[in-house]
Amino acid sequence: MIHVGNDVVDLLSPYVKGKSGDRKFVQRVLTPREHQALLKYDAPDNLLQIYWAAKETAYKVILKSCPDVSSAPRQYNVYLDTPENGRDFQGWVHTPRRIVHITARQNKDFVHCVGAEACMIKKTVIHCVENISHRIEPDVCRYSDVESRMVRTSAKRKIASILSVSEHDITITNVHHENGRLFPAVDIRREKTGISISMSHDGRFIAYAFLIQS
Repeated sequence: MIHVGNDVVDLLSPYVKGKSGDRKFVQRVLTPREHQALLKYDAPDNLLQIYWAAKETAYKVILKSCPDVSSAPRQYNVYLDTPENGRDFQGWVHTPRRIVHITARQNKDFVHCVGAEACMIKKTVIHCVENISHRIEPDVCRYSDVESRMVRTSAKRKIASILSVSEHDITITNVHHENGRLFPAVDIRREKTGISISMSHDGRFIAYAFLIQS
């Protein structure tokens, strides 16, 4: 089974703005090569979050098959091609185990990264980002069950539309894999499917990525 991962970052979050000036954080997250690229980039906060999202995405992908893999960000080396239209990056991440191919999209509001163990992201991995700021109360905590329910509902709706089934027939639950970790699994009418899915949320945004496999 080919695993997928994704990560979204709200660029207007107070946890993000000015983060490229946090020397300790940068040294903990970036390799020396990535740090040099950051110093030359005209929007360093954005590039830092692209690196961060790429590393998080790759870790989520590899973790599903290698439960003992290190999560240390500096062990995930991100390589980015020249961005398309100045905002969409293609590239790959050398993880402690193997390569994960990634694509990263940035705009003024968010960074979203999608990754898979095979170079097929553009053609076959379905992914989406939604702004949910108008659907939640301002005091909802940054990481909450509200966002988790929203991203599951959105992903179910998309899967249902592609497979021409009712979204009420789809369930996305956390299940224990052989490695003891909890990962989301997609069932249709209570039967297991070959759908690999990843869901994330940050600040005003929820995001998902999935790959339908036979």
